[in-house]
Amino acid sequence: MFFADDFNDNSLDALKWVESTNAGSLVVEQNQRLEVVSNSSTSGYVRSLNAYVPKNSQIIIKVLQHCTDGGFKLCPTDANNHQWDVYLQPSWYNFQLIAGGVVSPAKNSGQIGGDSPALTAPYWLRMRINDTTIYFDYCQKDEKPTESEWINISSEAWSIGTGINQANYVYLTGYNTPSTGQPWFDSFSWNDYPEKGPFPLFKK
Repeated sequence: MFFADDFNDNSLDALKWVESTNAGSLVVEQNQRLEVVSNSSTSGYVRSLNAYVPKNSQIIIKVLQHCTDGGFKLCPTDANNHQWDVYLQPSWYNFQLIAGGVVSPAKNSGQIGGDSPALTAPYWLRMRINDTTIYFDYCQKDEKPTESEWINISSEAWSIGTGINQANYVYLTGYNTPSTGQPWFDSFSWNDYPEKGPFPLFKK
C-alpha cells in the first residue's frame, strides 16, 4: 500500500495531500468526502504529497458526484499551483469526467480509446498499470468493486514521454466548477497490483 484516504475526518491530511495555493482553488474536505471547488476559469485541485512509481500498481477513487470537467490524473511533475492544474505540463494521464455522466481516458497528446457509457454516481474509477501498459477501468456501484466487477474502457502501452518507472503524483481536479459542477471524491487508494494486502476498509 502506497497510501489511502477515505476523507472521513473533515480535514485534509497534509501528510498525504497538497492543495493548490492558486487563489481560485477552493478544495475542502467536508461531509466525509473531498469536494473540489474552484472559481471561474480556474482549476481547483489537490495532488499527492509524494510521487510513486506507477509500474505494477493500481490507483482507485470513488466518485460521489459527477461534473462535466473534472479529473483523476497522473503526472510526473508538480503543476506549481497553475490555474489549469497539469494541462501545461508535458506529460500526464487523465481519467476525465465530462458531460453526460461520461468518463474519458486521455493524456497530454489526446484521447485514449473511447468513453464509458453514461454513469450515475456513485461509481468507481481505476487506473491499473502492469509492466508495460496502463488500463482505465470503471464500476458503477456503491461498495468497492471486486476484481471481477471492474469494466475496462481502454488501455495503451505507457507512452506519455516519461518512463513507467518514473515516479508520478496523483491529482484530483475540477475546472470552472461554478459552470461545470463540483466533483466529490471518496475512498482513495494507491497500492500494488496485483494486490498484496493488507487492504483499507471503506465502509461507506
